[in-house]
Amino acid sequence: MAGLGNTGGRDAPRGSGGADPTEGSASGLRHHGRAHSPIMAAARGRAARGPRGKTRGPLVCPSALVRRGMVVEKAAASPPAPVGDRRPQKQEPLGPAKKSRQQVTDGFTVKALMKNTVVRGPPLAGAFKERPTKPTAFRKFYERGDFPIALEHDTKGNKIAWKVEIEKLDYHYYLPLFFDGLCEMTFPCEFFARQGIHDMLEHGGNKILPVIPQLIIPIKNALSLRNRQVLCITLKVLQHLVVSADMVGEALVPYYRQILPVLNIFKNMNVNSGDGIDYSQQKRENIGDLIQETLEAFERCGGETAYINIKYMIPTYQSCILN
Repeated sequence: MAGLGNTGGRDAPRGSGGADPTEGSASGLRHHGRAHSPIMAAARGRAARGPRGKTRGPLVCPSALVRRGMVVEKAAASPPAPVGDRRPQKQEPLGPAKKSRQQVTDGFTVKALMKNTVVRGPPLAGAFKERPTKPTAFRKFYERGDFPIALEHDTKGNKIAWKVEIEKLDYHYYLPLFFDGLCEMTFPCEFFARQGIHDMLEHGGNKILPVIPQLIIPIKNALSLRNRQVLCITLKVLQHLVVSADMVGEALVPYYRQILPVLNIFKNMNVNSGDGIDYSQQKRENIGDLIQETLEAFERCGGETAYINIKYMIPTYQSCILN
């Protein structure tokens, strides 16, 4: 047939050496009627030229080689690029969904009205927190050697050896300084201040009453520390003060507003030991019991207006005389 004569190398036997793959591909493209566009021509030209302008063989269309039964082998110069991470993914166990984490926020905010939020409580007021101590005038005078005292060891314990008679001391000068030493918590200043006050109150007599206004600020400073040890010592000193001389209890009534606020805070601080034994009662170290004893001493020695002023500052106090 005449039409079969124009097929070119397409009818040649496969694998024959005389067939040119370039001519076959070109004739195959011409046979199917595909037009050579300028873009394809430029691509063939760039592919035909190697690096530095060297000319390589003619461009062969892979589709034509496949149609002619020839296998195109990939170059083994570069390994195939990995496609993604082919490691097995860890699957979540089937079960109930995880609960959303709750957020903590402040009160009276927009976020407090949202779901899965917990409102943070108010901060602590610090009413029972101990305050730091400050340098006292008593320690300064003691280290300077201005006090006529010395430490004396006895079979019953330590005591103060006074270098002068206590009755001859200037109470306006020494008694406020000893009361200022109530804030001390270390030996020997703590011992000298506490024992010196008790000795001066025992031998003071009528010299104590005029000094009462000067004792209020040191007493207030000692109570404001909120230290348990200082509180116990100060309460015992107050109990001794109101019975040390006549009219001292009544002279303290106008100063209840400076003394009683801290007692109102610690009034109910008792040790709940259950069926155990609380040895602090024997040692008189229970703050709640000491405060109750001090308030009762104030009421007994403070006159007619003592209970009204105590009730004004401590509403939960019950009278030991009226009841």
